[in-house]
Amino acid sequence: YVPSEMSVHMRKMIEINEEIKLKILAGDSLSEFPENFLNIYSAKLSETKNRNETFEAYSKVFIENEKEIFNIKSTIPLKIRYNNAISTCIMCHKTECVGPIPVIEKLLIQ
Repeated sequence: YVPSEMSVHMRKMIEINEEIKLKILAGDSLSEFPENFLNIYSAKLSETKNRNETFEAYSKVFIENEKEIFNIKSTIPLKIRYNNAISTCIMCHKTECVGPIPVIEKLLIQ
């Protein structure tokens, strides 16, 4: 099995969001928005998957929500901003490729 470029990218985003979650829970300050998240727009999908309007729309909302986590001027609590980004992942994966949902759900801050 050779994972697609997108699969590798999404696993990396999970790792980074795990780190972000731990920082939020510890009350530590966050660094900058991980620019490599923008690769969601260009990473190659597996041969059986196609980019479609739903994927593109969710990708855009995910990036906006992820950037909002790092918006120091936001009046929305940090945990809510973070959970909004993770919830976007879950909603997108409910439309296709449901396998990673249990792993993604573990990223949510209760």
